[in-house]
Amino acid sequence: DGKPIRKPINRLPEAHKTDRLKPLDENYQTIEFDGRQYDLTPAQSIVIRALHEAHLAKRHNLGIKELQKALGVTSGKMSSWFRRRNHELYKRLILHTGQQHYRLDL
Repeated sequence: DGKPIRKPINRLPEAHKTDRLKPLDENYQTIEFDGRQYDLTPAQSIVIRALHEAHLAKRHNLGIKELQKALGVTSGKMSSWFRRRNHELYKRLILHTGQQHYRLDL
């Protein structure tokens, strides 16, 4: 036939890559991650929102000091903010990238 064979391009649009995480309200109080809905504490919603906004801005990593500032506190640990509620979400969605820096696993 003589026509060149074209291989399909398997790239997803940028917006689709973050479909694993969907805020269900503007304050991130309720999110959907990998098809499951989570009701977040006020601190968790601020942390997830800050990390998601960094991800969308292609910053990816945020330091603990930036997260503490977003929360309006001068101390605190990521594991403490997710200790009692949504610990499974914390383990699946948030990656510790070293030196007290974090990013979303998207």
